[in-house]
Amino acid sequence: EINWTLLMIVTATLINIYVVKWKGVKAFGAVGAWALLAISLRHWELIPIIQWTALAGFAAIVLSIIKSLILKLKSV
Repeated sequence: EINWTLLMIVTATLINIYVVKWKGVKAFGAVGAWALLAISLRHWELIPIIQWTALAGFAAIVLSIIKSLILKLKSV
């Protein structure tokens, strides 16, 4: 069950980064980041591998949103 959870977290992270980067929908990424942060906090100290994987996914999505915003500002 933990392996499936990890696979879904990684899949969700990749889908969110794709939507932010290529479709430009930052709100979609923000919701995904929020969900992964909630998963990380829910499993804090209970299941460390899920905690850290979800937190890494959160960070990756947030960084992709920030990068997208910076690139948009540079093109203006």
